[in-house]
Amino acid sequence: MKRLSSRIATLLLFLFLFTSSGFMAKADVVKKLDLPQRNTVSLKDDNLRSVSLSGAASTYKDDDLVRVIVEVTGNPVIAYATERGIKVSEIDKAKKQSLIKENQARQKAVKALIKAAGISMKELNSFTNVLNGFSIETQYRNIKDIENLSGVTHVSIANTFSRPDPDMENSKDIVNAVETWALGYNGEGMVVAIIDTGIDPSHKDMILTDESTAAITEEDLSGLPGTYRTAKVPYGYNYMDNNQEILDLGPEASEHGMHVAGTVGANGDPDNGGIRGVAPEAQLLAMKVFGNNPAMASTFGDVIVKAIDDSVELGADVINMSLGSTAAYVQEDDLEQVAVRNAMENGVISAISAGNSAYFGNGWDLPYDSNPDIGVVGAPGIANESIQVASIENTVISALALEFIYDGDTVFAPYTSSGPKDPKDVFSGEMEYLYAGLGAPDEFVGQDFSGKIALIMRGSYNFTDKITNAYNAGAAGVIVYNHETGGEELINMAYPSGLNLPAVFIGNSYGEMMRELIASGGNMVSFNGNTSSSPNPKAGNMSDFSSWGTTPDLDFKPEITAPGGNIWSTAQNNEYQTMSGTSMAAPHVAGGSALVLQRVDEEFGLLDGERVQMAKNLLLSTAVPHDITINLNMAPPDEEPVIRSYTTYTSPRRQGAGVMDLKAATTTPAVAYDNTSGISKVSLLEMDNINTFTLELKNFSDEELTYIPDGTVQTDLSDSFYNYTESQGVFKPGTIGDDGMGDYPITFDKDSYTVPANGTVDVEVTVNLTGAVEWLNNKPLLAVFENGTFIEGFVTFEESTDTHPALSIPYMGFYGEWDTPPVVDGSIYDDTTFYGYTSLATYDSATDGLNFLGMDLVGNASNDYIAFSPNKDGNQDNAIPVLSFLRNAKDFEANILDADENVVRKLYMENFLRKNYFDGGLNSPYSVNLSWLWDGSVNGKTVPDGEYFYEVKTRIDYDGAEWQSVKFPVKVDTVRPSFDGGAYNEDTKQLTINASDDFSGIYYIGIFTKNRDPYITSDGVFDLLENPVASDSYLVITDFAGNQIVMSLKNVLKDLNKGNSQGKPTQNEPTQNQPASPVKEPKKILDGDTTAPVVMVTYPEFFEIYNSGNITMQGLVTDESALDYLKINGESVEFYWDNHQGGWLFTHTLTLEDGYHSIDVDAGDKAGNSLAFAHKIFVDSEKPVIDVSALPETTDQETITLKALITDNLPSLEIRLNSDMITKIAPDWSYFDTLEPASYDLNEEMPLEPGINTFTIEALDDAGNKTVETVTIERVTP
Repeated sequence: MKRLSSRIATLLLFLFLFTSSGFMAKADVVKKLDLPQRNTVSLKDDNLRSVSLSGAASTYKDDDLVRVIVEVTGNPVIAYATERGIKVSEIDKAKKQSLIKENQARQKAVKALIKAAGISMKELNSFTNVLNGFSIETQYRNIKDIENLSGVTHVSIANTFSRPDPDMENSKDIVNAVETWALGYNGEGMVVAIIDTGIDPSHKDMILTDESTAAITEEDLSGLPGTYRTAKVPYGYNYMDNNQEILDLGPEASEHGMHVAGTVGANGDPDNGGIRGVAPEAQLLAMKVFGNNPAMASTFGDVIVKAIDDSVELGADVINMSLGSTAAYVQEDDLEQVAVRNAMENGVISAISAGNSAYFGNGWDLPYDSNPDIGVVGAPGIANESIQVASIENTVISALALEFIYDGDTVFAPYTSSGPKDPKDVFSGEMEYLYAGLGAPDEFVGQDFSGKIALIMRGSYNFTDKITNAYNAGAAGVIVYNHETGGEELINMAYPSGLNLPAVFIGNSYGEMMRELIASGGNMVSFNGNTSSSPNPKAGNMSDFSSWGTTPDLDFKPEITAPGGNIWSTAQNNEYQTMSGTSMAAPHVAGGSALVLQRVDEEFGLLDGERVQMAKNLLLSTAVPHDITINLNMAPPDEEPVIRSYTTYTSPRRQGAGVMDLKAATTTPAVAYDNTSGISKVSLLEMDNINTFTLELKNFSDEELTYIPDGTVQTDLSDSFYNYTESQGVFKPGTIGDDGMGDYPITFDKDSYTVPANGTVDVEVTVNLTGAVEWLNNKPLLAVFENGTFIEGFVTFEESTDTHPALSIPYMGFYGEWDTPPVVDGSIYDDTTFYGYTSLATYDSATDGLNFLGMDLVGNASNDYIAFSPNKDGNQDNAIPVLSFLRNAKDFEANILDADENVVRKLYMENFLRKNYFDGGLNSPYSVNLSWLWDGSVNGKTVPDGEYFYEVKTRIDYDGAEWQSVKFPVKVDTVRPSFDGGAYNEDTKQLTINASDDFSGIYYIGIFTKNRDPYITSDGVFDLLENPVASDSYLVITDFAGNQIVMSLKNVLKDLNKGNSQGKPTQNEPTQNQPASPVKEPKKILDGDTTAPVVMVTYPEFFEIYNSGNITMQGLVTDESALDYLKINGESVEFYWDNHQGGWLFTHTLTLEDGYHSIDVDAGDKAGNSLAFAHKIFVDSEKPVIDVSALPETTDQETITLKALITDNLPSLEIRLNSDMITKIAPDWSYFDTLEPASYDLNEEMPLEPGINTFTIEALDDAGNKTVETVTIERVTP
């Protein structure tokens, strides 16, 4: 595949394309030979001959413990409020309590049934407002049983959400917030729930100007688990740890929620260093859903649902969720999405971040245009009823600054800090620094870094390696500065686990100044806590991290854009910090929604869902579409440039409706929306050549308005097989002029639309793609995009007098069949692969390695060589696919076919697999599941040698989608190769070995000698002059299926009548690991210590399942002051100091019953700091139960119906019949507290052969407990 054409190599995209992280060339294939162990490598090693099982994208195991949500009969409280057009908080207290008690009674009845059924569970949360149900932790297998209980309407696994990794004064200008305050909309009387990592209510900027305007007072909090904090933050609770600690604490604490809260509603004094958020007079709810357990950086769906539930109960107007799960599905029964929908129906807006994963394959390579499905937007933001938010860059970067003297002046260099310690809290006065190049280990040699700071340039090595190498060299801190290409951009660096070395990142120019000062001896730097502001070099660009849409089912997400790149906002303890991410964009929209709701409440008096819909349409209709300019050099490479420029809008799949404009949203007299959905966006799903849709203009003023329509038609910018993740125009054929512009194939039924006062008018829009061409190459669309492409654009409406804001509405659809683009990446056996991992491999349990099948010695892979030998010799005994998913697979099957492609074994089935989106390495480029492994058996017996196919079937999440099938030919070959003699030339010392294999073929012939590298060839020719043999050398001949013959080389040479050559073996010196430097135990209180102890539980692992209740809890506690106490479940635990680990070790034995356990961990130091969290695990020692219905011992029938009730005490269960997978009960364990015990009614009609017939039923739970029942029936002659 050609990588770049000469024309596209000079393509320049202004506002975003080539950035330090937005475009990376794919690494060349490197195949490391590692013999004699059949190229096996550790799973920690990741090359293209072997891959890591642990590095693969994860899938649910059948025996995992899960958190589940159980919905029961009876409407939630919100339904009562919605029916009456009021908020939940406005229901009469007596009536509300009556409704809550009624729901709790229903929940109690279902819980009693669960217990009566003998199902082990741990009760967690109860929901009565947005859902009527409860959450529990239980085993996966129990889900089916609970779902079948009376009073249960639905059971689902709680999703797992990752903790978000992340200048207010300037970002507010982008969205025109200050001008909106002047209109009287400042958030007064509004309530915004911050569902995040926590808020510090004591921050000086967390105030209301007039506390009498508060919508929530202390009297409104009865019956809720949290407590009253302040007038500004009237409520807070830690929903993850189930305690009152709402600060973000621990070594990985980002204070993300505090930053979000400041963006929404800080109300500080800018003249005295404070900041003001978008809605400064709004109240904020501190709904902490990420706990303080260092071993658990994520949260669960039921925790989020409970926080939403209580937010609605408290009367929130807006909910902000700057969190998400990447590349998710739109699911109407997903309970976070249900909660968002129910909240919307009660008049509550949910502003949710789109995600920070850019597009499919970001950081690996640009997407191929054959895979248009590059969207990676996350849940719960993909819920139809939310507003999902993309990110644009702020105009100014404000940040803490380091200081140094240059040319006699003090220079303030803004920085971003990584790791648990900011240098301003560690260093006092000036610190010396030394230059360490790119941060390689040898660049620290020859300099004494002890007590000094290492100055390192970005590039070549990842940030964690640079910081670790500086630590190993004794450096006291690290300053990494951007390379020339990155310029002044500030990056949030990845930080190595377990270190506490201060590390910061600065721009290129500042780093070069500091490097220059070393020669003159002026290499001193200080961290005094001052801040600095500088222009953002990417100001006005869409943030390159902002996740693209669409959703897997072609829904329109994200929907709006707001500032999220380099946002200065509040931190805990009266501090401030800069963060970037769509997490920072969503709170702009949450605050903006509060202002717009003020207008809606004042002008329209709408309730419930209509209130939300009006506010959403005001925001989307008045958003300003973001545009880009493309400059294309039309001249050949060696000639003077001939530039052709073209300006178009950024893809709606990236920006939604455009950049939020609050002044326009609060002043517009009209909105535009799709007359089908009623929302200001249009999703056309699959498109034909001629596509017509109808918009509606609604005028809610008392004056007639006239609007002039216009529109664009766009698609992805593609050349030389690449999608450049930017837009280009689509034009009518023959209309592109010398200026690069043409006529868009979009028309309207009128030239202008006059909308009567308080009236509406329809607008008919037609997009005619017949013969349409793309801008870059002037080619028909389907000639460029073999699997179809997105067609999208904006319909704009200019108000004729230019006195009112313009309106616009984005549209999007797929030109082609959405189920045509491949789900599974091309394999290593062809030339269409994106990642280069998809293959058949073999799993070696001894080394935990996965090794590609069908690859020869030089790395060439071929279908002809895919083979394995299921003979239990420990060498290639199985075959397992390594799959890179280009798209989400709602349905997945793995089957074994015979040579005629008939199914002989249904190996595995699964649902809701996610694409391998990569995200700069945060997500694996491939997926592996040991449940996909084929051991060469069918019906419990090893198949005969021969040709077979391993089939992978997938189907996307789209109505009417067809199955896709990928078949890997695979040979089962258990016959060893043959040694066919050879020749040895005594003079030249050349040995020639002849060998043959009649089926899979010869893989290699090698000579192996102890303590030497193997001498491997594919042709059997060896130069023994350069590589003399020893007396213990032996000859190995191996075929592609892993069959071997091993012979003494001495005997081989003797048989060839050529004597015996010998040589001295060499000894490789082992590498010695250097012990860590000892650390003394702190015996006293460190002055000024305000940091809580850090407790890392190393065993048991968080949220894992154990099949024994005898658990020895182990871990490490670190602190800068002396440790005062450690308690587990309220019991004091002994601890002792370990010099090398720099902390106190502890062990504590627990005896636990089967079921869910939330283990309370509490530690405190002698400085008075403490930290408490919950460490959650499951115990399941029970095997599944298989109750087979009675069957005759003999029968004369040709078939028999095999029936059995198969149950387990946890929700997950995998059931096989004669090794074929019958079902896999695999709910979403993140809703573990609502899941029911697994139950399955086996009912299979089985053919009977004359004589004895044996049927084997296997049931396996997520804890690894397995039950096998064998049924034997004899078929006799009638």
